[in-house]
Amino acid sequence: MSVSATGAGIDPAVLQTSGSDETVGLLIFFGVGLYLTYNGFQKWKRKRLMQDTPTEKVRSAAVGRTELRGTSEPIDGVGTLDQPFTDGGCVVATYTIEEWDDSGDDDHWETLDSGTLLVPFDVDDGTGQMRVEPQQDATYEISSANTDEIRVDDGRTPPDEIAEFLRGNRHDDDGLIGGLLDDAPSVRGSDDRRYTQHVIPPGEDIYLLGGARPRDGGDGDTLVLGRDEASDEFVIADQTEKALVTEYSWEAPAQIAGGIALSAAVLYFLLG
Repeated sequence: MSVSATGAGIDPAVLQTSGSDETVGLLIFFGVGLYLTYNGFQKWKRKRLMQDTPTEKVRSAAVGRTELRGTSEPIDGVGTLDQPFTDGGCVVATYTIEEWDDSGDDDHWETLDSGTLLVPFDVDDGTGQMRVEPQQDATYEISSANTDEIRVDDGRTPPDEIAEFLRGNRHDDDGLIGGLLDDAPSVRGSDDRRYTQHVIPPGEDIYLLGGARPRDGGDGDTLVLGRDEASDEFVIADQTEKALVTEYSWEAPAQIAGGIALSAAVLYFLLG
């Protein structure tokens, strides 16, 4: 004997909504699987590019794709940036501000704001210097040695460096960055917050993979490093090439296999 949803006292609209939500959730996981697969192939391609590109000296670098090693040095008249959440200077910084969300069934860190701060700098390998012009969408591989994570508990005042960063990054005259702060001096959050930064300070040993081009307005011998147009790659890292290749060698296959498995599993449930 079959019993209808109406006869059982269940609103058919509820069943329809539930099924729709489940399908949306599965489609999201399918998209995550595709992204993991794509990202894995990109890392594998980047690894091969690193291995195939010889490291050059600044004084002998030519126009086109190049790989350099040296130290990050501020440019006279340009200087450095303040690190977002700690004391000190940097030439590159990426940051993320998260808040703990326990309002639903799935407790998680919700990203409130993130960004990348950049300033042109020189790479010095002892044979010369080349200007580096970092970009927002470059690949930044920054190790734990130059990473800071600061937790601020519910209702507590963040450190002065964090408060000054938030106050100094107004989007308009009515509010502060991402609505994260009121104009009140306490600058306290309503929930636990996590502030994470990855920085490249001046004087740091760095690895660069990109494209060298003549500097605008300069002579033909003055080169600037940016994105390699042929491969569309621009890597700025505080790690060695060997460390990056080793990392990509296991990360890339793991992401490709995991992404394919996830997408296939979701597709099975959707078709089933």
